[in-house]
Amino acid sequence: MYRTGNQNEIQEAKTAGRQALEALEEAEDFLQSARNMGIWDMLGGGLLADIMKHSRLDKATRCLEAAREQVEDGIIMVRTVLEDLEQMEHRINIAE
Repeated sequence: MYRTGNQNEIQEAKTAGRQALEALEEAEDFLQSARNMGIWDMLGGGLLADIMKHSRLDKATRCLEAAREQVEDGIIMVRTVLEDLEQMEHRINIAE
């Protein structure tokens, strides 16, 4: 007997998880690109390579921060559902 609110919270937790995964994948791409720029920089790429490398690292950092926020949002939703389930279990135990 799930309340509609719990179904919404479960869906929101799943969405947050998917968004966190997407942000992590994007961060991975930026980190790989920064690595490539680092190699180019070591081979004489100069200031432009260095600027591009740091730009990629900044973007990766933002993606990782977004992923962390999504995970935290998902945890909040899961905790809410678990608390509701514990309350339901408590009510069932009282009724028995």
